[in-house]
Amino acid sequence: MPECARDTDCAAGERCVAGTCSSMPCRGDAECGAGSHCNLGTRTCTPRVACTTTADCPLGASCVGDVCYTFPFCTMPGSSAECPPGTACAESNICFIAPECATDAECPSGERCEWQYCQPTRCASDDDCNYAWSCAADRCLPWLLCGSDADCPDMRTCVNFTCTIPGGCGNDADCPPTQSCFAGLCFSVPPPACEVDTDCIEGEQCVIGLCQPSTACSISRDCPAAQVCVDGFCRLPTECLTDADCDPGQTCDARAQCV
Repeated sequence: MPECARDTDCAAGERCVAGTCSSMPCRGDAECGAGSHCNLGTRTCTPRVACTTTADCPLGASCVGDVCYTFPFCTMPGSSAECPPGTACAESNICFIAPECATDAECPSGERCEWQYCQPTRCASDDDCNYAWSCAADRCLPWLLCGSDADCPDMRTCVNFTCTIPGGCGNDADCPPTQSCFAGLCFSVPPPACEVDTDCIEGEQCVIGLCQPSTACSISRDCPAAQVCVDGFCRLPTECLTDADCDPGQTCDARAQCV
């Protein structure tokens, strides 16, 4: 009989691999026991320590957002030789989660490759996302890590190595009904229109649930048939601006196409 059928059949810090419980680099806090979390710099389950500044953390740890993390130092960016399993040396000379995918096919079922990390195609809460990403508008969004305010987009500032708006929203309940909260700012985003790249047309890929151009171009001749080069990417020509521009029974989608 197999030892396990799913990760929850195994002890904290273990995953079900081919019917056997195995200690593997963790991907999320749900894999760790109560009071523990998945440390981003070692991919091991360690005690969760809340913080407001790095002074609140154990020696050698840093306050990232509101949780203490340990990041081993390294000297060879891009190499995993000096870092714990599942991590690699980042440009900032600390060990961090190693990229794990280039295409959706390299991810487990129900997940897609987002910026080189496998993430669920849909989420209901932060706990559903891997590697401490945040769930907003039903999709997992990446960290906004920073070293200074200059690294942050929009109106956000760098606080404890993360971009946020002090005093901004803390969750979706703080935002208007049609908006979601991410990194302290309320924003509107269309509902997910795709789950994996194959849901999109040729030349597009599924990014955070939306089909986005993926084929760079200089002129339209560089593009697949029926597409044109716009702003450096191959896109379908505009078919419509409103539903009224389409045939009866069709609607104008987010890509300005009648469907």
